[in-house]
Amino acid sequence: MKIAVVGAGAIGGYLGARLAAAGEDVTFIARGRNLEAIRAHGFRLIEEDGQELHAPTAKAVQHMAEAGPQDAVLLTVKAHQLVDLLPQLRELFGPRTSVVSMINGVPWWYFHRLAGPYEGRRLESVDPWCSPAWCGCWRATASRWGSQMAGAASASKPCPGR
Repeated sequence: MKIAVVGAGAIGGYLGARLAAAGEDVTFIARGRNLEAIRAHGFRLIEEDGQELHAPTAKAVQHMAEAGPQDAVLLTVKAHQLVDLLPQLRELFGPRTSVVSMINGVPWWYFHRLAGPYEGRRLESVDPWCSPAWCGCWRATASRWGSQMAGAASASKPCPGR
């Protein structure tokens, strides 16, 4: 199975290393020092007990188009990073690609109904529904995935709080 791991941090690194060591065809979408280290050595995971798991077959690319369509995509980035990644994500999608989201971070709705000075405040930095990048990517992706998704995406709703 071809699996792309978008984000080679703690969560993505752990899952990707385990999957690659189990024989899956894993490609990390990474940058900077992580990208260079994975390219040069594969992925090394140090377990809690100190044992090292080495996945020498793990690959790494900087641009999603280099990886091409995958069977599965694991999104393991922080919430605020998602909006910038959306336009490139479609490069990983084939007709039967599964996407598993393991995004972490403070959600945009964190202060909803929370009593205090921030009640009702929307965190725009992690609110993809109100981002032009999200809306453009969502509509383009939905049109590729079929009429059911396209119908849902074309039903535009005003952004809450605007």
